[in-house]
Amino acid sequence: MISVLLPCHREGELLKRALRSVAQQTLRDWQLVLVCNDCDAETAAIAREAASADRRIVLVNEPTPGIAHALNTGLQYCTGDYVARLDADDAMPVNRLELQSGYLDLHPDVGLVSGQVRFVTNEGTGYDHYVQQINGWQTHEQMYCYRFVESPVAHPSVMFRRSLIARFGDYSTDNVPEDYELWLRWLEAGVRFGKVDDVVLDWYDSTGRLSRTHDNYARRAFDEVRLRYLARALPQLMAGRPLWVCGGRYARRKSTRLKSLGIEVTGIVDVIGRRLETLGSMTYEQLPSPGSIFLLSMVSNRDGYQIVEKVLTQKGYVAERDFVLAA
Repeated sequence: MISVLLPCHREGELLKRALRSVAQQTLRDWQLVLVCNDCDAETAAIAREAASADRRIVLVNEPTPGIAHALNTGLQYCTGDYVARLDADDAMPVNRLELQSGYLDLHPDVGLVSGQVRFVTNEGTGYDHYVQQINGWQTHEQMYCYRFVESPVAHPSVMFRRSLIARFGDYSTDNVPEDYELWLRWLEAGVRFGKVDDVVLDWYDSTGRLSRTHDNYARRAFDEVRLRYLARALPQLMAGRPLWVCGGRYARRKSTRLKSLGIEVTGIVDVIGRRLETLGSMTYEQLPSPGSIFLLSMVSNRDGYQIVEKVLTQKGYVAERDFVLAA
C-alpha cells in the first residue's frame, strides 16, 4: 500500500535511527525502497544488513551523485499507491504512515499530504523559523497562496500519490531545489495539498545537511525556480493590468530577471519613494484603488511578506486577484 522512499549517502549510524522509525510503524503494510547513492562503506553496510533482515526492504544502488538521481531511481522500484518520503538522518513517529495514508484515503481530491514538523537542531534558529512558518500553513489555500514565499512543505514530511509521477514527471535533475520545483509544478497543475494536525516528522538539523551545503539549495537556486513559475503564472493573474513590484533594491534585481522571462515590470512600490531611471516608483500611500494594477510582493526580509499582505489587504487588495506574494 505504501512505499517509503529513503535515499542514503554518508549518514553512517544515523541511518539506523531512520530505519528503526520505519520498522516501528503501526501500519505494517509498507515497502521501504532504500537507495544507496554514492554511499560510504559504513552506510552501505548498514543498508545491506537492514535489507537482509526484512524482505519488505528493497535495496537499490544509484552511483550517480545527487539526491534527485537517487529519488528518481528509487521511484522506479516503488510499488505502493502512496509514496512517503524520509531522509536518512531523520525519523518519523510510529503512527505517521497510518495517519497520512488514512488522510489520503478519506480525501481522494488531495494528491499530497504533509503534517506538523518537529525540528531538532543545535545549528541556530534560521530553519526553526521556516518550520514554524510552514507548520502554520494548514490548508491547501494557505499553501497555495504562499507557494512563492517558501516551499510550503518539508520534503521528508510528505506522502503523495505515486500516480502523480506518471502524470507530471519525476524530480528535476537540474541545479535547482528538486522538491520545491516539484511542488510548484504540481500546484501549477492543480494538485491539492493537505496537512494532518499531528507531527509526522522529527527533522534533525546538522551542518552537513544538503539544504545547508549544496548549491541546489542556495538562495539563487530558489529564486530561479520561483521566478520561472512566477513568469508562467503572472500573465493570467495580471489580466492585462500593469505589473508593479513591491520591494527594494533586491526586488529591482529580480524585476530584471522577470523581464528576461518575458514579464514587463512597470514600476517599484517601496516604503520610501525613490527616483528610478528605467522604472516607475511610488510609495504604499500612493497606491491606486484595487483593479487598475497588479502587485507582486518581492520583499526579501524575513516576515516582510506578512507586512505587505496586511497593508494591501487593508487597502482592499485581494490575494491572487490583485496581488501575489513572493520572496
